[in-house]
Amino acid sequence: MEAAEAGIKVIVAITEGIPVGDMVKTKAYIDQRDCTLIGPNCPGVITADEAKQHGMVNRVVPRDDLESETLALASHIAKRPMIGLTLAKQSVNNSLDAMGMYTSIQSAFGLHHVGHNHNMRLFDSLVDPAGLQVIRDEA
Repeated sequence: MEAAEAGIKVIVAITEGIPVGDMVKTKAYIDQRDCTLIGPNCPGVITADEAKQHGMVNRVVPRDDLESETLALASHIAKRPMIGLTLAKQSVNNSLDAMGMYTSIQSAFGLHHVGHNHNMRLFDSLVDPAGLQVIRDEA
């Protein structure tokens, strides 16, 4: 809501940990403003074809085929030996832990909240007003 008040025209909502009721209120608020809310799962930030081009996904499936393609992939995976699937999953989890991914994500969220707390105490706003002006100037 602060971004809309600041005059930002395109707002991307990352809603991890945000109660659904709060997002419903936010959406209703944004709908009354001259701006666009992208999210909560951020479709529209990039297209599926762009995600494939950048290596974020290995295949793009038309929406009408999504269910059948998903079930076919799940069936293909389910035919594999359970021990292999379990070990592969554990291997990926161990690799992410070794890279500090979980810890990094928790640290980033923690620092994010510290920043908002700081701004609320100093400016009675989640965002530093000077920072809002920079965002407006660069938009």
